[in-house]
Amino acid sequence: VIGIVVDMMFVCELKRHEGRYYGEIAELTEELREENEKLQKLSLTDALTGAKNPLALRGDVDGYFGRELNVVMIDVNDFKLINDTLGHAHGDAILKNTAEILMKVFGAECCYRYGGDEFLIIDCESSRAEFESKLAKFGGEKEVIGYDGGETDVRCSSGYAVGVAENGDDFRAL
Repeated sequence: VIGIVVDMMFVCELKRHEGRYYGEIAELTEELREENEKLQKLSLTDALTGAKNPLALRGDVDGYFGRELNVVMIDVNDFKLINDTLGHAHGDAILKNTAEILMKVFGAECCYRYGGDEFLIIDCESSRAEFESKLAKFGGEKEVIGYDGGETDVRCSSGYAVGVAENGDDFRAL
């Protein structure tokens, strides 16, 4: 009888600890899930500009197949000259401000920093006319980008295409 009572006390003590540990494990699991979400977002976002990066584009590309796309590649003109004459901090500010304007005009879900001073915009929600209106709005807003109280005249070159991509080759062609 004493053995049964001791065993029951031991089981009760284990059950008490079990509940506490399950709660702690649940909390730790939730914290880990939240941290993984943050890491996932960081891995798909350009650290300087906050725009999506090429890794995000690779993950998003299949979702663009079979849909009419408005695609524009934007390049900041004379960016190397800006970096060489005004400094990399100024160049970084121009890239960051350009990305902010692009994300404001087109939406963050459409904007990718494709390369050093190149941005890719992919919009499958807007009509061609709506997209062209957004391009004009970007053109009006990006002419002068402020930096530390000063301004730099920023010019961009762009190429624009509309089409349906059925596969990766079609997408690259656009």
